[in-house]
Amino acid sequence: MRCWVLLSVLASCGVVVQKDDPTNKFLDAGPRGVDSAPPPPPCTGGDARATAPDASCLVLFTGTYAWMDAQAACSAIGAHLAILRSATMDHAAEQLVGAIDAFIGLTDQVSEGTFLWADGSPVSFTNWRAGEPSEGDGGGGYSEDCAVIAGTRSGGGWEDRPCAPIPGIGGGNYAALCQR
Repeated sequence: MRCWVLLSVLASCGVVVQKDDPTNKFLDAGPRGVDSAPPPPPCTGGDARATAPDASCLVLFTGTYAWMDAQAACSAIGAHLAILRSATMDHAAEQLVGAIDAFIGLTDQVSEGTFLWADGSPVSFTNWRAGEPSEGDGGGGYSEDCAVIAGTRSGGGWEDRPCAPIPGIGGGNYAALCQR
């Protein structure tokens, strides 16, 4: 505010202040200057939330969802299912999820055995539990095409699970871990 008052007084005296002038110390005021970006929105929503190491917001919905419904819940808050590209992001997600299983944005629905993130990007970091991905349990004849993060339960890690409930078997309904 003081800067604008000073500029107004100087302008009324006929002084011309140019932004590209290297001697101008008024318009190049750093973080509080005219050109500064607004602060990021606060990390809000869901049943639990945390700011991730990459400064994104992780939001957990603890209800039970099929994978498509989990995606919709994330989309409703301007987010997507979590994309965990590093060990530090995965660790932060496991801490937030705790002892429950939650869908993350990893699936091999397009091509069996080729997991991609929900945004279509390839996977470079993984944290599969031993024996995972497993494509079905006990020869049950059903697909496990969507990944859940196991949180701190039994050492954490990822597992592939059904994307929706299997009639007569169950499964396919988990919490949703979103990221924005």
